[in-house]
Amino acid sequence: MVAAGAVVSTLALSMLWVVLPFVGRWQDREAAIEAKEGQLARLRGLVEAESATRQSLSARLRARTSLRERLLTGATPALAASELQALLQGYADGSRVTLTRVDLVAQPGAAGAEGLPAIPVRLSAHSDIHGLAGLLSRLQYGEKLLVIDEFTVNAGAVAGDRPDLLTFSVRLHGAYSAK
Repeated sequence: MVAAGAVVSTLALSMLWVVLPFVGRWQDREAAIEAKEGQLARLRGLVEAESATRQSLSARLRARTSLRERLLTGATPALAASELQALLQGYADGSRVTLTRVDLVAQPGAAGAEGLPAIPVRLSAHSDIHGLAGLLSRLQYGEKLLVIDEFTVNAGAVAGDRPDLLTFSVRLHGAYSAK
């Protein structure tokens, strides 16, 4: 009986100290191998997608550069506002629109809804419908990124001018980026 108890105890202790640690190490090793295989598969996927990722990055950088060129620039917001006024005068001249006023609406450089500092401007002008359409087209598709916030038109004669002239005002802002 004692011999049988010693054999059972020896088997139980050898199971506890030899077999179970061996099985635990085996399971840990298998889990580590599986994790490394998953990591290797992800790395291979990244290597395969490298060229597509580089192309996407370069496309985004080109788009960012072209967008940056469309922002108003200047050493200070006041200089950028001056650039915006000159730009609006050029748009008006090209559209055969007579500007009567170009005023800054607020302090230039306050952050706009887009997160960039904005230069808000209100302009008043008069022209025929073709000049108005030309000016609006230039404002939308021109060289600088401008956002029209408010637009009003009054039809009819302007203080003795021709009856086919329109008087209109536009409140807009341009995004500003320091040089």
